[in-house]
Amino acid sequence: MTADEERWERFEKTREFLLQQQAQFRASLQAQREEFDRRTERHDAEHAELTGLIARIARVVDVGFKRHEEAHREFEQRQRGFEERHREFEEQQRKTDERLNVLINVVERYFSNGQR
Repeated sequence: MTADEERWERFEKTREFLLQQQAQFRASLQAQREEFDRRTERHDAEHAELTGLIARIARVVDVGFKRHEEAHREFEQRQRGFEERHREFEEQQRKTDERLNVLINVVERYFSNGQR
């Protein structure tokens, strides 16, 4: 075998090796792309599911907050009603005390024969 033939044979072997490497690289790259696509699809599905869950939680929290606000408003209204009734009671108690004092004075004058 001549030097040119040996060189040609080495060139062919090198070229074949490079072609095999390129084919393996392409296959590896394609597998990585497919895995990336699968993961992206799974990620997108999980993201959509999580987004839906967050939206449902937000609605539940919103409904709960509105119910709490309504209950708080009702409580404040009842509290104002109790405070108003308490003021009315105090006013009635004050008037009753005044009338009792007048009655006590009348009774004291009666039993002391007007000697006051």
